[in-house]
Amino acid sequence: YNESYYKFYKLDRERIVWKYSLNESRKYPLNSEDSAIIANSLIYVGGNLKYRNTDSAIICLNKAKLLSSNDYRAWQILESIYKYKKDYENAMIHFSKAKILYKEIKPSGGDLTIIYEGIIYCLLFQRNFSQAEIEAKAFIAINKDIENAYFSLAQVLLLQGKFEQSKVLFLKYKDAYIDGGWTGKRVALALFKEFEYSGIVPLELESDVRKMQKLLDN
Repeated sequence: YNESYYKFYKLDRERIVWKYSLNESRKYPLNSEDSAIIANSLIYVGGNLKYRNTDSAIICLNKAKLLSSNDYRAWQILESIYKYKKDYENAMIHFSKAKILYKEIKPSGGDLTIIYEGIIYCLLFQRNFSQAEIEAKAFIAINKDIENAYFSLAQVLLLQGKFEQSKVLFLKYKDAYIDGGWTGKRVALALFKEFEYSGIVPLELESDVRKMQKLLDN
């Protein structure tokens, strides 16, 4: 790292460690060392992709799991790392465990959105479309007012040849903010490129994906 980036990196790490060790530990039945380790790992995977150190993050998070076996956050962050590394099998193991722990702990202010979106994403890239649909519908059942849940189902339906059902959902939520500052349209178009690049779209459905792309791109 250059000197200016290193200074920012160090300061930001200290800020986040402080936030998690002092604030988050009040919400969860965790000790401060556990929270600090998780916060430290967030720095490793945060920021520009150029600076990510996922191997170090995995070490931190595995230690956090040992310190507090019921902390769903360690499992959730690990699944995100494995998803980023395209290790979908390991990602699914960690997503599933995070979902179980979350439901057991029921943390105040928590959110299952990231967990369910990750599970659905991994299932799609494992070409397990039918299970992805089951998870998407379970996501909707517990998050009826969250656009992301319906948008996830739209992706699953499209890759199963259910074009008309998928179209209704994609068009309904194309202007909703699905991922931070990204609209549904922008997320969908980016996903379609990723689907095409990875080769997960069944050959007979490639024309459906292109048609949906044109509908959203207008």
